[in-house]
Amino acid sequence: MINEFLQFLKKQKLANRFARADMLFLLRPLSTFQSVLPLAGLFRRPSSLSPSARTKEFLAKNQQSLPAVLAVPLALNYGIRPLPRQPQPLTGTLVFKQALPSSGRAEHKSLLAELAEKDWPQLPAENLLKILDMNLDMRLFAAELERLGVENAGNNGYAAIEIDWQQTSQQELVLGFPETMTYASELPPEAQHNLADSFFRMFFLKSLLVADWPAIAYNSRGQIAWLDFSQLLPADKTQHSFALAYLQGKALPQTPSEHSVKRALNLLEIYCPDVALPAMAEKIGCCPLADFQTADNNWAAQTLKGFKSMGLAGGVSEPYAVSNPEDVAYLLDSRRHLRDSRFKKSSFYYWAPLLLAAFALYRFF
Repeated sequence: MINEFLQFLKKQKLANRFARADMLFLLRPLSTFQSVLPLAGLFRRPSSLSPSARTKEFLAKNQQSLPAVLAVPLALNYGIRPLPRQPQPLTGTLVFKQALPSSGRAEHKSLLAELAEKDWPQLPAENLLKILDMNLDMRLFAAELERLGVENAGNNGYAAIEIDWQQTSQQELVLGFPETMTYASELPPEAQHNLADSFFRMFFLKSLLVADWPAIAYNSRGQIAWLDFSQLLPADKTQHSFALAYLQGKALPQTPSEHSVKRALNLLEIYCPDVALPAMAEKIGCCPLADFQTADNNWAAQTLKGFKSMGLAGGVSEPYAVSNPEDVAYLLDSRRHLRDSRFKKSSFYYWAPLLLAAFALYRFF
């Protein structure tokens, strides 16, 4: 009973913060917050701004807070874009991101678990808790950011970002920029192309999904870099097939993983309005062999294409077809090898001379 009352107070406090920014429309569809909405409505401050503008203003005023962490996926779930943001120049070494206060991890964890159970089946609880941990410890976030850079090594459209590990701590993420970059939500055409290309290469070739990013950094050559995102999610062939079908308007999400792919693709459409995403996804997702970099991979690609040009399966095993029932019976007989002459018992004519010779040696010598 006491725990339920404390959970109610946590939800009420959070709902009040959304109400002061006239952002209760994000919480109304959630059954988790239904009990606290009437009281939170008393704290509502009406705003004439659009939902997108209100979300942007809310994120600016509540940086490094649990409401900010929740507002981005909430807005994306309901098709609201918490953008655009003013372009921000990034140069030299600077503190890019700060952690949430670690004192409230337990209460944040219980609230996210309730959200995942009641309202966000498409966002598993472990994913939400990982997002929370990455926002509580910048070293965890820096490790994921470094992993993202390693996975994009060799990608000409991706810009290198340096993580200052000596200065990065649990509280602060310190990044170094070898050249000036712009951090924004509206990208020039070349940066749009590189963002879409990098996203699909990560998704189809590396089987990694970059989720929920608030902006993108790009340099003067149009190279891009993800600097802030909720997490890196593993992807499989089922999600690859769904992404292609969804971009072509042939499928809707049914599973939690498909909902994550849908949110990422919707966000990519916002950032890349000038890019033909279905065509690029089909090119990279269906025919990635032509884009391999190393000589060995090029050789393998040419060999596989040669098989296909000759009408062969190209490395895919064909099913074994048997029409004669006797052949099927022979294949199913697990003891058939025992009927081989090597496993048959020898006759009397084989053993008799051998026994006589052994007896003679024993008797006379």
